[in-house]
Amino acid sequence: MQDIHPDLFHGVPEAMFDRAAGELIEAIPHLDDDEMLVGVMHLVAMISAHGGDGHMGIWPPDNPDAVRRFPVRLWEFPGGVYVTAARQPNADLEGARVLKVDGVPIDVVFERLDPVVPRDTPSNLRAARMVFLTSAEVLTGLSISDDVGTMVLDVRMPDGDRRPVAIDAVDAETYADWVGGWELLMPERPGLDFLRDAQAQFRLDYLAAERTLDVRYQVVREHSGGVVAAMREAMRDHPVDRIVLDLRNNGGGEAGGFRELLRFLVDQRVPLVVLVGRLTFSAGSTLALHLERRVPDAVFIGEAMGGAPAFWADPDTVTLPYSGLVALVDSLFFRSPVPGDTRLQVQPGIAIPFTSADYFAGRDPVLERALA
Repeated sequence: MQDIHPDLFHGVPEAMFDRAAGELIEAIPHLDDDEMLVGVMHLVAMISAHGGDGHMGIWPPDNPDAVRRFPVRLWEFPGGVYVTAARQPNADLEGARVLKVDGVPIDVVFERLDPVVPRDTPSNLRAARMVFLTSAEVLTGLSISDDVGTMVLDVRMPDGDRRPVAIDAVDAETYADWVGGWELLMPERPGLDFLRDAQAQFRLDYLAAERTLDVRYQVVREHSGGVVAAMREAMRDHPVDRIVLDLRNNGGGEAGGFRELLRFLVDQRVPLVVLVGRLTFSAGSTLALHLERRVPDAVFIGEAMGGAPAFWADPDTVTLPYSGLVALVDSLFFRSPVPGDTRLQVQPGIAIPFTSADYFAGRDPVLERALA
């Protein structure tokens, strides 16, 4: 990590890191494989304990031979953690609130879990921790669970019934096939257009009643000329009083690949509304910050962005020689495009909570506020 990272100890004193490494080495004779796994995860995650290094870490999806997964999708809403999808035979869990994991209250679970989770910001942590929460060997390594093959959730069902539910672990490939894409994203839901076609670079809709161009820019590829061309055509064909740029699912991509889109938006005389959230990350959050700086009248709506204004990224892959664990270690520093920016996390000008009731009812209060 010291060879790769430009400033490895930016968020943790080197002496503290060395002490943690030494304690782990001393404990090796007394640790099982799962305890060793979370011990090494913790060492890497220490670098991002205060933010700015959410790209690096030892991530369960990168270690399919070491970590099995529980086939349940979870999202932390303002009112708690809810099941947004579950694989058979537990599909009826959809809409349930998670109260405990293997008898441990969910708040205590997060206290034990968070030290092994890399993060850019507290908002990013709320998304990233769900990957580790559904990882079998992580839960046993942290003594949250005793049984690596089964997770027992204490849930409150939508009808108010409270009950324990056992979920069996599956191999990583089965889990990935079931998710079918970016697992941090909420599953599609009728009525929530911003969750459709999440793997596409962009989607564009003209909302005639509001005379609004709704642009969901979801992946920063090497160039954004195609997005601009589609927007130009739509604005030639329709009267446009407002552009809504939805970055809520933009987890980044190629650094600077948004240049054409940025120039186009800066040159517009049409009011701009930018939608952001915890999955607005990396190059996606950098675009939002460029717009904040260069389009002073732009309105930002949603929740705090997951990406930090200044961050480390472009991780190198490191494979540990004995365990075979794969770690990502950041190699480049990206400054905030806003001069003198010292924020760790960027809050939108208009904060709109997205609740579990909104999700399961198929309502999008963030877009509704933008159109208002």
